[in-house]
Amino acid sequence: MLLRFLVSTGNYLLGGKSKVPLEVYVSRLTTCLHCSDYDPEVEACVICGCYVRSKALRANEQCPRAFPLWKVHKTEEKPIT
Repeated sequence: MLLRFLVSTGNYLLGGKSKVPLEVYVSRLTTCLHCSDYDPEVEACVICGCYVRSKALRANEQCPRAFPLWKVHKTEEKPIT
């Protein structure tokens, strides 16, 4: 779990610290809080060990389940004119 956390944090920092929009964050967090793999005592996912409030905010993250409940959020960048 520590390795997954370190990789996740490294990807977040190297990826420009991209965050999801509020509505995406709320949807992800709600999904996590109702998931059977969520441990409310430590507010973390039992699969990856990530603190869900932090993981749900990161655009480059996805649910760690074999069939993810939510995926990486891709933003469409507008070209500079």
